[in-house]
Amino acid sequence: MGLRNAIAFITFSAVLVGLGFYVYGGTADGFAYLFGQSFLVPLIGMPIAALSAKRSGRPARYDVVLGLAALLLIFINHEEIAATYDAKKFQAEVRAAGPGNLASAIQGSTTGIGAAMRSVQQIALDTNFKVQRLFDELTDPALDEIFSTKQVASRESLLAANAAAKEKRALVARIMPRVDELLGEEKRRVSDIAARLPEMTRKRIASGFMDKRATERAFVERRTNLYDRLFQSMASVTAFLLSREGTFSTNELGQLLFRDQADVDEYNRLLSSMQSQIADEAKLDSEIADAGASISERWMKLAYE
Repeated sequence: MGLRNAIAFITFSAVLVGLGFYVYGGTADGFAYLFGQSFLVPLIGMPIAALSAKRSGRPARYDVVLGLAALLLIFINHEEIAATYDAKKFQAEVRAAGPGNLASAIQGSTTGIGAAMRSVQQIALDTNFKVQRLFDELTDPALDEIFSTKQVASRESLLAANAAAKEKRALVARIMPRVDELLGEEKRRVSDIAARLPEMTRKRIASGFMDKRATERAFVERRTNLYDRLFQSMASVTAFLLSREGTFSTNELGQLLFRDQADVDEYNRLLSSMQSQIADEAKLDSEIADAGASISERWMKLAYE
């Protein structure tokens, strides 16, 4: 009977150590967590086994208690075991795909992580499309070539451009509230997908994606603020030209010629402000392009690191 107890103890220890290294990477916290999970069965079972042995006159079956403790450990951690296996399999697929091919590895992955990330990516694409449509609404023919010779020489064109700039500012004011609605809906959909995954994987994918989206939202907000200032400048310039109707002309080069130097200075100030905002938009586009790939790469790596 002593042999049974010894074998049971060795088996229990092997399960504890195996889970500690396989699931929790051999950390002290991991082993403490596992020991805490398994402690209840021996704590209750050992005295019961001893009492039963005393009453029956037979040897105590500590092997049964230790066996139950080992089974309990496996049962409690079965999701983490599955998640670890899935993550290791995904890691193998990523390594097989080669450096720089993480996106293609995700598309071809047969793991739960890969399937979840594909679903999340599709949800993100849907949201991105809806956000882009909000910005597409800001285009207007009345604002095309707003400072061409033909435009500035026509009161009707200036009035149309001024009205369009004000209308677009009103649309810009509604973009971020709508973006936040879309991101809230997206978060619910991503959470639904993540909820089907083991806790370990769920946290990595969901929290990493939300961090990624927070960074991208900041870019959208900066673009929105930039457009607001740009349309405000367009409205100011066209309003200025309308207020100076009859006091300026255009030469053969399409340049505006004002009678008053103060008007020249004010026009140049307004125009310089608008040109600065256009330059800021180009800088923002470049910044987004530079950051976009690294943001996505960091999120995708969270799933298996």
